[in-house]
Amino acid sequence: MQKAVRYLLTIYSALLLLGVAAFLVVTTVLNPIGAPWYYLAAFYVSVFVAMIGLSGMVGVIFRYRFGSQVELFRSNIITLRQSIWFGLIVISALFLQSQRLLNPYTMILSVAFFAILELFFIRRE
Repeated sequence: MQKAVRYLLTIYSALLLLGVAAFLVVTTVLNPIGAPWYYLAAFYVSVFVAMIGLSGMVGVIFRYRFGSQVELFRSNIITLRQSIWFGLIVISALFLQSQRLLNPYTMILSVAFFAILELFFIRRE
């Protein structure tokens, strides 16, 4: 089972490094402040990829440490899905903050929306 954990951590580490590298390129070379929409899209995509990598690594470590090792590959789909939800929450928070619309109520609504969506997927399985 150690190989499986190393494999998954390698994949999520590569995603994290790719996202951080893209973020550094976007913020240093392209300068997204006052830039066209596609620079901002590149910024948001780079943060999204980095968040998927980071939360995926954390999810694999927690599932390996505290969960069943037999279910590790089957729960990888759940880890990936929850990492995508987390990335979308971060991106929506960044976008709402850029529009000066982020407050505790909108953040609670955003998290509640993704929690209900995750419950829908869990019930479907």
